[in-house]
Amino acid sequence: DFLYSLAKHLAADQLQIQQICESLTLSPFNKITHTASGDTVWAPLVRSSQSHIILPLFGLEHSPFRFLLRDLKEKYASDWFSAANRRESRWQSELKDVFSSGRWRVVARGVNLKHDGRVLTDIDFLAFDEQKNAALLFQLKWQDPVGLDDKAKFSAARNFEREGNRWVEATSRWLEIY
Repeated sequence: DFLYSLAKHLAADQLQIQQICESLTLSPFNKITHTASGDTVWAPLVRSSQSHIILPLFGLEHSPFRFLLRDLKEKYASDWFSAANRRESRWQSELKDVFSSGRWRVVARGVNLKHDGRVLTDIDFLAFDEQKNAALLFQLKWQDPVGLDDKAKFSAARNFEREGNRWVEATSRWLEIY
């Protein structure tokens, strides 16, 4: 009844609504995905039996996107990682659009900074302001969403900080040399 009513309300195909709702529903088929880590992500929908779904307000209100992202990452891992790998080129293209006026020269691809034939680090995007004779160097970093698990949050923060500082130090060393 729920799927039929939702499909009717949205003027959508019931099978499509069912497929979409599967990634928003805690069920016997995905319970390991959503309970194994100890990081609580409340489900927007909970299958309580073959013909019943519970609509918990907290899951609908608080974290439907984190639940959905975790489910999609598990179900469609190759697509998830393929999309993640395309982020950098998409962001480079978007930055190129931002710096499209004639005053800017851009390199919208990765550039390796080398010293003595060794790669120190890379620059993901470079914009040079010809009027100010100044360069903007971009290192594009992203993180997957981290839930409420403090250990995972602190680990992600440490990794992000460590890698960001490593990039700044390597870039600064290269600039001092050249």
